[in-house]
Amino acid sequence: MTDAHIENFEKLNLNKTLKTTITALLSALAIALRLFKHAIIGPIQVVNIPAAISIVTVLILGAVAGASVALISIICSDLILGFGMWTIVTSLFLVVICLAISLMENKISDRAQLFTIIILVLFANDVFTSTILYMILGFDPNTALITSILGLFLPAGGGYMIAPGPITEVSTALLVISIKPIIKKALLEVL
Repeated sequence: MTDAHIENFEKLNLNKTLKTTITALLSALAIALRLFKHAIIGPIQVVNIPAAISIVTVLILGAVAGASVALISIICSDLILGFGMWTIVTSLFLVVICLAISLMENKISDRAQLFTIIILVLFANDVFTSTILYMILGFDPNTALITSILGLFLPAGGGYMIAPGPITEVSTALLVISIKPIIKKALLEVL
C-alpha cells in the first residue's frame, strides 16, 4: 500500500457496525488523551485533542462519525473535568467544525492546504465560542468579540505561555496531518 493511496481523502467504505465501533474507539481515544493531557499539564490549552481526532474521523469515516466523536469526546471528558457551561458551546461548535471540514474536503488538494484550513477553522471557532461565552457573562457583542480575539494572544498560565490560541490551532493542525495517515493505514491493515 503506497503513501499516495493512504493520503487521499477518500473515505473508508465500512458497514454500519464497523463504522460505529471505530467511531466509539476514536471517541474513547479522544477522551483518554484529553484527560491524560489535563492530568499532565492541567487546563492550559496547547492542543485540542478532541478537535484533532474529530477532524481525522471526518476525513476517514465522514461527517456523521466525526460529529459523533466531537460530541461524545467533549461531553464525556467535560463531565469528568467539570467545565460546565463551556461544554454545550464547545461541543456544538466542534460539530460545526466537523461539518465545515466535510463540506470543504473535496476542495482540499494536499496536506499544506488541510493544515491551513484547520488553523483558520479552529481560530474562527475559538473567537466565536469565546465571544458567545463572554456575551453570556454579560459583555456587549463588540466588547465580547474584541476580548475574544485579544485573549487568544495574551499570556496565559501565569504569563509563561504567549499566544495560547494560535499555539493551540497550529499544534492541533499538525496533530491532524500527522495522525491521519497513521490511523487510516492502521485501519486499512486491520480491515
